[in-house]
Amino acid sequence: MDIANRLSFASFSPEDRRTLAQVWEWISSKMPGILDRFYEYLNMFDETRSMVRVDVGGLKKAQMRHWNLMFNHSFGEDHVASIVRIGEAHYGVGMAPRWYIAGYQRIMLELMEIVGRPGLIGGNRAMAATRAIGRAVMLDLDRSFAVL
Repeated sequence: MDIANRLSFASFSPEDRRTLAQVWEWISSKMPGILDRFYEYLNMFDETRSMVRVDVGGLKKAQMRHWNLMFNHSFGEDHVASIVRIGEAHYGVGMAPRWYIAGYQRIMLELMEIVGRPGLIGGNRAMAATRAIGRAVMLDLDRSFAVL
């Protein structure tokens, strides 16, 4: 299934793309803290600690670039290429899908909490942002497994 069919099947719409780009304004400033907590969490477990003993600063920069692409260029050529690179890197270090899925889940939930905070954006817009984030993260995850 090509990317257009996957996006269609997942109901990822042009409105989702617009919503992601709009909420990046609030999310981008929170990403460094989210990534700090994420890598601290990974270091708590033997199974993942050994996979992130490399340059964590470089990993965070790569993550930041990737999330920026997801929110601002959702599933365009650059974003899809980034997904493939990440999938290959995780496969290359022997990361089992269960760790990758759980890691994405942690970040996704923090992103959803940000857009769901009272007073940040209106109720319907918050729900639209939560849906767009969920769809984008799940599609990103799906494409990363294509390298397995």
